[in-house]
This record gives sequence, structure tokens and C-alpha cells, in this order.
Amino acid sequence: MFLPVTRGLDLLQIIGVHFEMSVKYHIWVANTMMVIYTLHGVCFSVVWGSRNSLLKELTRWDRTGRANLPGVIALLSGIIMWLTSIKPIRRKFFELFYYTHHLYVVFTVFSSLHINDRHFCTVLSGIFLFLLDRFLRFLQSGRTVKILSARILPCKAIELTLSKHPDLKYISTSVILLKIPVISRLQWHPFSITSSSSVDKDRISVMIKCQGEWTERLYNFIYASHLSKTRTVSLSAAVEGPYGPDSNYFLRYDSLLLIAGGSGVTPFLSILQEIRSQQLNSTPRVLLIIVVKKREDLSMLNLISPTLLHQSGLQSQGFLKVEAFVTQEEAPDYESPLPNYEFKVVQFETKGISSTIPALLGTEVKLWRASLILITFVVFLVLLGLLNSLFVYPKDHNSYNIYPSWERRLFIDLALVMGICITVSAMAIWRWKTCMKLRAYGHDHSTVKLEEGSLELPMWEEHGCTDCLSLLHLDNVHYGRRPDFQGIFSTCAKEKFGSNVGVLVSGPQGMQESVASVCRQHCSSATNNSTIAFNFHSISFCL
Repeated sequence: MFLPVTRGLDLLQIIGVHFEMSVKYHIWVANTMMVIYTLHGVCFSVVWGSRNSLLKELTRWDRTGRANLPGVIALLSGIIMWLTSIKPIRRKFFELFYYTHHLYVVFTVFSSLHINDRHFCTVLSGIFLFLLDRFLRFLQSGRTVKILSARILPCKAIELTLSKHPDLKYISTSVILLKIPVISRLQWHPFSITSSSSVDKDRISVMIKCQGEWTERLYNFIYASHLSKTRTVSLSAAVEGPYGPDSNYFLRYDSLLLIAGGSGVTPFLSILQEIRSQQLNSTPRVLLIIVVKKREDLSMLNLISPTLLHQSGLQSQGFLKVEAFVTQEEAPDYESPLPNYEFKVVQFETKGISSTIPALLGTEVKLWRASLILITFVVFLVLLGLLNSLFVYPKDHNSYNIYPSWERRLFIDLALVMGICITVSAMAIWRWKTCMKLRAYGHDHSTVKLEEGSLELPMWEEHGCTDCLSLLHLDNVHYGRRPDFQGIFSTCAKEKFGSNVGVLVSGPQGMQESVASVCRQHCSSATNNSTIAFNFHSISFCL
């Protein structure tokens, strides 16, 4: 249950399971476990009730015998987390779900006091990795980062640009979690990255669409900053991540079919930048299908126009083709003026020292993960041995009369927490000293000196860009209807779009299921004809 949500370590990537899929595994395992735990508690309660000893047994916590009360406390906390994580409640009352899920501390501690030694040892590895991951994320998110600038789009979306450490690498389609204290001191929200670490070495960008109370407050704050016409507002954020796949898997295809629903286009912006930054023998052909509700939502394509239209005339090379579907509007009069797709730019106060998003585990991430896990586990064993030899054995001599099993498991919990805190804190101090030495020699990247007026933006960022209109000819924008995926796949097969096509879908669940169904149909026919292969990938981050 704990292993799938170690998103900082992300160990399931070893077997090819990305973080968004590992969250689903966590949900499945947790549901199964809670069903078993609840049946376990109900069955024992029925037996005790038949013996007229229900209350006595529920509150029983013998020093050298059973510890039923910790089991009751653990079960009640688990049921609270379970009920508030039901999908309708989680979606409508996310903060309730988020805060009650912190009862995992109560659940874990009291479960360890209730179960026997053999069962505790079977779950200890998962608890160890989760606590290690949690402490790492705590260190990263405890450092605030200044937001450099924001771009306001006509469709009530904003793109935020933050400073990052050059050693912080990430893969396209990754997400980061943001907490902006001026909006809320407690709420964290995940957002797709629109930039590429291959292109932007020291910056990272995310797009945020107004779809709730938190995003609405953020949009209003930034828009008010734009109206003030002065660059005196400072905006900072706490960051976790990035989290995502461990490789640019889409580069192995000779063609890409990207299907986006609304703001689902954001991960594709990063993909397009990554493709153009790679020195490939043959650039993959890309067909981007974007489905939006209103015409103004097409302004999101402004975010890709600098990369796609100011580098080598990509359309003339046949690299990119865009088909847009506006589902809730009719086709406008051809004589009507074109809509204003220009965006507004807000530059925030950045005078002084601005912290960057740190690299969580250093440059060699996989080596750091393995080394940190091994060193922390060794420290844990040493501390456990010291506690046992100095405090437990001299008094108890393994008789379990002075220190019963549940108290011994408390010592294990203590040694586990101490080992993680000592090791990770030592790593953080070592990295801090390394940065100080680099700063002394003028090679430090952990901070960026930003003087007033030093953040110069390109011309297209200052005034907006309408070049994206050239991506959308009149024939490429379809009004009042949804895309015919069956027809799109058939056209790709007839026009020999590619022999090995990667189909990436980012959008509502219904859209993903429809595309997956069509993809399966064409894959079965492709197996018979051996002409084209469609490879389906779902891109989503949904808690």
C-alpha cells in the first residue's frame, strides 16, 4: 500500500509503472486491505459480542498479552480515510480527503502496536521506503521559489515560469505539485509541465486553467498584478517534483498522434519542444488533435508557437499538423475579424537572491536513490542494534516481561524515524556545503542573482504572438462537432502516416476510452495486414 505512493523515489519505474498508474495500484491495494481489515474487526466483534465481552475486549491492552485497543484505533482511522477517499467525496471535498489522509500516521503507528512481529516485518520495508520518500519531499517542499513571470491567456489560463537548478532534469509529460502561500498555505495542486529541460536549462513552466476556487483566486491575483502596471509584486511557491516517466518513450516512434481535450494539451507542449531539441536522424511527424469547448480556448496554442514557428519553418517541413475541434460554438462569419489570441505578461519582483527548485536527489538520480536507500537502511539497523543492546536486552534478557512485543515495535519505529532523519539530514547538509564551495568559486547554481530589470523577455513574450493562427487554417478548425476518431485513424492508415505510430491521449476519461477502443480495432487489423501499428498511451494525473 505504501510502496506505490513513494513518488519521490518512484521505485515502481523499475518495472515500467509510472507514478500516475502507481496511484491506481495504491487505491486498489488500499481498498482490498480495508475490506479485509473491516471483516477482521467485524468478525471478532461478533464473537466477543456473543460472549458478552465486547467492550472489555475492544479496550484490552495487556502489557504482556493482546493489544486490541491499538487495533481498534487503527481500524477507525483507516475507515475514516477509506470513506473520505470515495471518488464522489474526494472530487467534491478534496481538502477533506487530503487532510483526513494524514491519519496514515495514526493508522501506521497503532497497526504496528497491534499486529504480531511476523506481520510487522512483512510491512516494514514499505513503511521504511514511504517515510524516506516523505522526508525527502519535505526537505524539497520546505524551500520557497520565486515565480519569475506569468502569461495570461484569453481562455482564463495562465502559464507560470519558475527558476530551477540546472541539475534538475525531467521528462516530458511530467508534473509538479505547487503550493502558493499567498493563495493558500496548505493546498497542493498538480500541474503538467509545458517546458523541456533540454531547452530551458534553468527554468520550468506550467500552465494552469481556471477550474476551481484555488485556480480562480490565483488567476485573479495575477490579473490584478497586471492591471497595477507596476513590477512591485513578488510571488513565491513551494514545489514538489517533478514526477513522471523515466524516459522519453515517444521518441521511439516514427510518427505521433497527439489527442488533447482542453487543457490536456499542456503535456504535448513539452513533447513538441523535446522533439525539436533532439538531434534525430529523422524528426517524427506529428498530428495534433485538440478538442475545446470555445474558440478562445485555441489561444493555448500560443504557448507552442515560439518553438514551432520560429525554428526552421516546421510546417513547411511537414513536421506538425494541427486539427482543432470547437464543440460548443458554430462556425463564425468568414468576414468577421479574427479573435484576439494575444496574451498578457506579468513580470514579478525578482530583485535579490531567488532560490531555485533543487534537484531532489542530485544529478545521478538512480545512483542517488540506490545509495540513499542502502545507507539509510544500514543506519537504521545500527540504531536498532544500539537501542536493543543498551536499553532492551540489559533489562529484559529477551524474556518479554519488561518490554513486551508492542513496546519493542515502538523501538523499531523510533529507530526507523531516527535513521531516516539522520541520513537524509546529513545528505542535505553535505549538498548545502557543496553548493557553498561552488558559490565561492563562482559556479553555484542553487541560487540565481536577479537584479531589477534583468529578466528580459523575448519579443513574442512581451506582446503575445498571433503566429499560431497560421497553424489553424479555416479547413483545420471544425465547429459544432467532435472528432471522428475512427475516420482519423483510417486516414492515417491510408495516407501512410507512419509504420509505427505512438498515440498519446490527454483529456477526459471518456475520450481516452474512445481512442483506446478505436486503437485496439486498428491494431487488430494492422496485425493481419502488417501495414501500420498504433501504440496507445494514456497521459493523466488524477487523484
